Order: sequence, then C-alpha cells, then structure tokens
Amino acid sequence: MSKELEQISNALKVGLILKFERCKSREHLDSCEPYQDINIKSACQRTLSKFKAWSAFVEKMEPSLGCPLLKGTYSCQNGTFDGIALAVLPIEGWYWKVRAFVYEEGVKNSGPIMCVYVEGEIVNV
Repeated sequence: MSKELEQISNALKVGLILKFERCKSREHLDSCEPYQDINIKSACQRTLSKFKAWSAFVEKMEPSLGCPLLKGTYSCQNGTFDGIALAVLPIEGWYWKVRAFVYEEGVKNSGPIMCVYVEGEIVNV
C-alpha cells in the first residue's frame, strides 16, 4: 500500500450513506434482508468526532482517517464499536452487513469516493 496519499480537496463536503442488512446468523447468509438506509450530510467531521459508537473503529483505520479525506486504500482489522451506545437499538441477536458509501455533496450522479464494507455481530463482553 502506498503511503503517499493524494488529498481529495480542502473544500470537499462529503455525505455518507449507510446500508444495513441483517441476517439470522453468519451461517445463514441466505436469510439476509435489507434493514435500513441512513443518509448523513456533512459526514467528515461527524465521523471523526470522539466518543461516538464508531470512534474505536475509526481510530484503528490504517492509514489514519482525517478531514479532508485523502485518496487511498484504508483497512481496519478487528475494529470495534461501543455497544453501550448501540444498546438502545434492536441489534443484538443478528448478524449484520453494513455498506458505507462516502460521496461528494452537491454533485448529481457522482459515484462514491470511498466505500467501506463491514460484517459482524454485536456480542456482550
């Protein structure tokens, strides 16, 4: 992976679309069904905010994620989410697939400038 990342743009405003699918279990991926889509505007600063359910996941990304976004390939291994922040949601007992698409706000029909795919389940530890 190249460590020389190209800055996308200082003025770039990005949005985030999250597409959730839930499955009965990892062993039964044929049971997956669309669950919910969430559209977040001005997502860059929100994504990097501290004390969010996803903060530990974002902090493990290599190279570090920042604003403005940089072109490149990012990875996260064994990322975690704060289950306490998610406890009010009916998410336990399912296997989840989440696709995240970062796009440039205000540009019609622009393709995603970043994609993230996450699979996993919520377990109490």
